[in-house]
Amino acid sequence: MNETFTTLLTLTGAGFGLGIGAYFGVQVASALDELFLCTLRKMLNFILKLRGKRHAD
Repeated sequence: MNETFTTLLTLTGAGFGLGIGAYFGVQVASALDELFLCTLRKMLNFILKLRGKRHAD
């Protein structure tokens, strides 16, 4: 009985740890994605401004 209880506690703890790890992994991936998109947007705007100035001359 004691081994079964210990095994259940171990599996529950591992599942809880995996759940927290997955949650924070998703949060970090989301933040990195947002940063990447923001940087990409700024680069595209900069390129479009440069092209606009070149065509204006």
